[in-house]
Amino acid sequence: MNGSAKRLMAVFAVAVMVVSAAVVIFTDAQDSSADTDYKKYYRDQLTTDFERNAYDKIANATNFGPFEVDLAGSPWDADTVRERLAKAITAAGFDNPLVNYYFRSYTYTYNTDPITVTPGVLEVFSGGRSGYDKAMTDAITAMDGEVDKTSTFTKIKSIHDYVAKTLSYDNDNMNSTDPQIAGNIRSVYTSLCGDHKVVCEGYAKMFKVLCDAYDIPCIIVTGIAGTTGTLEAHMWNNVYLDGYWFLVDCTWDDQGSIRTEYLLAGANKTGFNGIKVGNSHVPDDVSESHGLTFPELSALSIDLSTGKIEGGAQYTVTFKFDGGVYKTQ
Repeated sequence: MNGSAKRLMAVFAVAVMVVSAAVVIFTDAQDSSADTDYKKYYRDQLTTDFERNAYDKIANATNFGPFEVDLAGSPWDADTVRERLAKAITAAGFDNPLVNYYFRSYTYTYNTDPITVTPGVLEVFSGGRSGYDKAMTDAITAMDGEVDKTSTFTKIKSIHDYVAKTLSYDNDNMNSTDPQIAGNIRSVYTSLCGDHKVVCEGYAKMFKVLCDAYDIPCIIVTGIAGTTGTLEAHMWNNVYLDGYWFLVDCTWDDQGSIRTEYLLAGANKTGFNGIKVGNSHVPDDVSESHGLTFPELSALSIDLSTGKIEGGAQYTVTFKFDGGVYKTQ
């Protein structure tokens, strides 16, 4: 959704024998842009062959070693290459949180075409990419029994609750400058296979990975957040449900007990300290995200007792069957 003119959306079912039907119409516009492959939400925003090639090499790497990326004949200087490579790495990490385990840092040589990129691998796991992927897959499979598969809504809620109850926030190491510790507490490997002590990145990446496993449209969002007057760096998720983008913040909903203030929340939903979600969670501006953009959060929210949309300006239109056609009355 790009903030352009709003359009009405009506969803209703009509049976041949029905005499009249009431239709609820919401005035918040749907986001048609999410019709694309949400698992490549950020790849679709890359604008050059070099960026896309770098993204694909990172996302599809079969080992943790160096790889080459063709400059595709682009006469860029070193600074431009660095920025475009950073954009591709950011997009690959957002779309594929598993990547961040072995791509917490990188170096590259800029004296040939193609250039050589060397990822900085964490030492949490030494089994190589195939062993790492198997450990992650096993961990995801192990939690399958805890997911209520009745509907997309129940899947999202089950995953939210599982993440919040499984993880704990690592207050002791949250400000660590040790590269290994800082990487571990932000890794989805730690979230799923390790000691489950992470910071917000670990929560958001685990939620994204589990949503991907159940084909639920979900993306990672970075920005600043807070409800006490100070906004600090934070990571959370947006989920696409019933034509709208909603916020999910498993970190904030993990308060010892599982809260739901930030489960499928729209921008106008009231959260902690009476602050609306749209004000407590502010996505990065373009400069901070290398030109990548985030979808606009819906003003609506989901009624967690029913799994249906609530909270929008709405009215009811009644249709009456008259002379072989339905007419408003």
